[in-house]
Amino acid sequence: MKTKTGLIPQKVISFFGSLIASSFMACFFLTSCNSKDDLLNPASDDAGTLTSKLLHCDKIFTVSPSGNYNDDSYNIQTALNAAVAAGHGSTVQLTKGTFYLKGRIEVDEFDGFFKGAGKDKTIITTHDVVDFNISNGDTPALFKFRHGNNNISDLTIKISDPEPGNNADWGNALPCAIDITGNSIENPGTKDQPSRATFNNVKFVGGVGNLAGYNVAYFIMIGWEGWPPDPYAYSLNGGIKITNCEFQTAYYCIWSDFTKGPLTIGGSESSGNKFENTELGIEADDVDNSCSNISFNHFKKIYWTGINLWQGSIITTVSLSKYLVYSNDIEVISRIPESDFTNAIWLVDAGIFNGVYKDTRMDINVSNNKLYLHNIGFAGILGECPGNVVVTNNKIWGSAFAGIACGIFDNAPIGWETTSGWFLKGNNVQELNVHISPSWWTPPFQAAPIWLGQGTNNFIVYADKKDILDEGTNNIVIGDHNKRNGHSSPLQIKEEMIRHHDRMKWHHHPDMK
Repeated sequence: MKTKTGLIPQKVISFFGSLIASSFMACFFLTSCNSKDDLLNPASDDAGTLTSKLLHCDKIFTVSPSGNYNDDSYNIQTALNAAVAAGHGSTVQLTKGTFYLKGRIEVDEFDGFFKGAGKDKTIITTHDVVDFNISNGDTPALFKFRHGNNNISDLTIKISDPEPGNNADWGNALPCAIDITGNSIENPGTKDQPSRATFNNVKFVGGVGNLAGYNVAYFIMIGWEGWPPDPYAYSLNGGIKITNCEFQTAYYCIWSDFTKGPLTIGGSESSGNKFENTELGIEADDVDNSCSNISFNHFKKIYWTGINLWQGSIITTVSLSKYLVYSNDIEVISRIPESDFTNAIWLVDAGIFNGVYKDTRMDINVSNNKLYLHNIGFAGILGECPGNVVVTNNKIWGSAFAGIACGIFDNAPIGWETTSGWFLKGNNVQELNVHISPSWWTPPFQAAPIWLGQGTNNFIVYADKKDILDEGTNNIVIGDHNKRNGHSSPLQIKEEMIRHHDRMKWHHHPDMK
């Protein structure tokens, strides 16, 4: 996790020490093996439910709730184990009702569908404290899916207890609702472990607790297990897709760390996700040599960052990846006005920032987003060191230190490219109320709707002079009130525009479906 101390919050990730616990699981599960003809109807009538055309199941294992707060962990675990043994395409179907878990559930090589009867129809929750009896270094999670092809849909996970977990390192919160991962630290395996997952029509609800005010740390965690000495031994290779889901009240909602394969969160107007009352909506760290599409999502009451993209934060040899951040609505609110380090969209190429490598590892397009900043301590879009970013047609309004800020904290070695080669056009910052620098920022600096810091160079910006503070090098500002004298010729500008247009073509990559 990151803290909010210092100019750039430091990543502090702890998957804690040994846990001494035991779990007692009893009950039974009902199993029924149906023919494919029985799958003509969808599992629920909720919008966005996976339909029968996507199900190629050989067997269905049906689980009903035990009732009276009895523990359903054993029933669900046994059904998942049976589905793994049955092979590709099997389904674990939870009926309507409320399922209570007292122990964690872990499954390896599940290649099928874990389904409910619909959001708010099938509810998974806790009544007693969940007992995490796990090895040192493993990530505590209510559900842990290792490897496989995991398709999770049509259910609600609702955690209301202030202390649903049993580990003081997390304030006895639930560390993670669902963990998508590979091998454990005790059995590291090989690089690029296959692990794919889809989440569709799933609702996550947390509550008040002792972890920064929340009772859930992460709703969905995707990535390598724990804190290994060689994270490459734990890298995951496979696509992740999250659509039509709801996330309410947790410290983090989605965290993806060091994966290969397309990461799609939303992706289309009919498949966006909803995030509300959380410190951080989406964080993707070190997506290696792949594409990420984060689009058409809706964020309300975000207290730290809506979308947080870091490259080279842990794995400095990570390869270039492509990010599309498009048509998201993000509302960011500071708990402490004008002092918190809050942003709607935060982009950091950490390897350049920390002086580890020179070449950019992020290819980013941030376009057509609507960012409402409610008296926040920093910016709508903050960029540190990623090069050649396209930022177009975003609407940013409310009150903030800046609407778009780049190259403010860059500390890469002199002579290295820092935040370079951005293209900004059509961004509406006219309704943004820019306040003075926050109290922790000394000495005070002049703020601006678009702030090109000293670490910026070779930007092309279409905007009005009154909206721009340019402290960088060789930036081209084009507008009705251009404050620069002797900027590039029309031919040079045209050549730059062609270069940026060519960069846009990658968004038609087949991985971005």
